[in-house]
Amino acid sequence: MRVRIWVAALLSAMLLCGVLRPASFATAQSTEATPSPSPEATGAPKFVLTAVGDYPNDYFDDVEIAPGHSADLVVAVQNLGREPVSLRISRVDALNGINGGFVSGDETAEPTGSTTWIDFPEQVIDLAPGERIEIPFTVSVPDGTAPGQYISGLVARTANPLAIPGVGALDHTIGYAISVGILVPGELAPEFQLGTPEVEVRSEDAVLRVPVINTGNYLVRPSGDLILTNTESEQVLASRIEMKSVYGGFSAPMEIVLPGQLSAGDYTLDLSLADDASGATAQLDDVPVSVPAAPTVRGIVLTRVSIEANADPIDFAAVDLELNNDGSQLPSVAVMLDVLRDGAEIDSFPLATNQVLLHQENTITARYVPVDGWQPGTYTFRITVSSVDPQGGTETVLLEQDIEPAIVVP
Repeated sequence: MRVRIWVAALLSAMLLCGVLRPASFATAQSTEATPSPSPEATGAPKFVLTAVGDYPNDYFDDVEIAPGHSADLVVAVQNLGREPVSLRISRVDALNGINGGFVSGDETAEPTGSTTWIDFPEQVIDLAPGERIEIPFTVSVPDGTAPGQYISGLVARTANPLAIPGVGALDHTIGYAISVGILVPGELAPEFQLGTPEVEVRSEDAVLRVPVINTGNYLVRPSGDLILTNTESEQVLASRIEMKSVYGGFSAPMEIVLPGQLSAGDYTLDLSLADDASGATAQLDDVPVSVPAAPTVRGIVLTRVSIEANADPIDFAAVDLELNNDGSQLPSVAVMLDVLRDGAEIDSFPLATNQVLLHQENTITARYVPVDGWQPGTYTFRITVSSVDPQGGTETVLLEQDIEPAIVVP
């Protein structure tokens, strides 16, 4: 069996994980970011491709070429490892990855579209440790080409399969790709649409997918907010979405892993995205979404709770509760005590913030005193448990439960 391993900045990385996760809001994914060396590995070659010239991101960004004209470009390849390496370098079609970003296509496939404009015959080069060479090539835009941005790529890969230590018959290929963006001058019209959302169960995860379709002729980088509401009109998920580039004429899926504690059933999706650079927007309002049952049911259960006056007259309410987490450990949870007096909400008191919620039993104790002191009336309480992402701002409501009995202050 042969395995290709891409270790480039502009690779298919995050193919775990172009998927956004509410609990951690992982945003690492294929991007147009500055290339970085291949990761450390025992005996593994390390090399990079970089655009030569005024390209601060090290890839070819919007090289302007009019129809019927050509441009001469140069790419550099460098061996960053301690051993000689033999590399096969070629042009390649571009693809969009999950949640956007450049992903190189199959280097063995016949080039299509703007990749055919690149005069770059496949070649094999040998590099000594630390050696860097520059390779010139030409891009020619055909007469009559419409204005807009056109994306292709260049890829370097190890010319010979490499053995995986201790695995026997398996071998692998290491590759590194960068994008080649050609800008044909004229009117640019960045715009995009959102397709029909769907939820797919993969292993233990339910993944919400919404196609993002670029109907214009220039890239967009959509960002915005996603809200999921249950049939009782209660918000159960709020997530900040940050996508990478979705190229003109391409479609990229926006994906987010739904919390394991989210029950199967019917929900309503609101999704509002905008490209800050162009002002292009798209949104979905009150779109029904059905979440199927996951193979493993996971949830947060309030197994014990008491909220009692410490004395008569009352000085404070003693809060004692136990949460049982059937799922995996959650890194950042907020537990709030919502307080109502005579039916009107007067306070939201944090029992725990940025708290690790362990698998199985979690005990929380606290003393509660209203901000304005105890006033005559009937006090009722509600416990709300949310997982909170401190980086992305994603909040997922895991549990909301009213507590009895009440505390009556005469």
